[in-house]
Amino acid sequence: MGALKFFGSLVFATSFLFGAASIANSQQPQTQPASERSLGQQAVDLVLQHYGINPDGVVPGTGKPLPLNGKWAIDKNPPESCPHITGPCLRVFYVVSGTGVSCEWTVLLGGETDKNFILDINEDTARYMMIRPEPVHKTTGTTSHSQPRPIYPPLAKMARIEGTVVMVVHINETGHVDNVTVVSGPPELRKAAVEAVQTWAYNPVIIDSTPIAIRSVVYVNFRLGR
Repeated sequence: MGALKFFGSLVFATSFLFGAASIANSQQPQTQPASERSLGQQAVDLVLQHYGINPDGVVPGTGKPLPLNGKWAIDKNPPESCPHITGPCLRVFYVVSGTGVSCEWTVLLGGETDKNFILDINEDTARYMMIRPEPVHKTTGTTSHSQPRPIYPPLAKMARIEGTVVMVVHINETGHVDNVTVVSGPPELRKAAVEAVQTWAYNPVIIDSTPIAIRSVVYVNFRLGR
């Protein structure tokens, strides 16, 4: 067996490349100053700066990636995941009629680029969207300081099973992972991925001197050497 090659990171730091189907290809973020745009448009712009459609995220019933003809919507009532700090906090939706898919983001707008954050995402976002390669701090402010590698399951290794396990993780105010939900990935690799991610630790996200919890996506890739 060749050497195990492992790569795992928060989705905000992933190096995955986009395919041709990307929301931002047809709906570019607005360029006018933030003060001249509505809060809803600012929130959508922030999402578009960081997310595009995952060409490998096949929608059940269509056999294709999420299409570009979805509708954007904003809920200005602060969701539970919004911290009790200064700044508008909104929920952004991207819904495609007839698919049963609703991608959701919770966005905190601080008025400046380095104070705008995506605090939460849902499982459909993790399944059907992918992040643009960006430094971690530009989106969440969080960086990992402990990221032990998973143990490649011996039976999966013998069977030469490879793949990516996609998980939605909740990182609490202390920077520790306290909840993991598997979204997709080879069943033989999921347990090892979850066990590894549960030991990861991050520098807490600090906004206005207040540590906050976030929910994000983690990709753990299992690859065998050739």
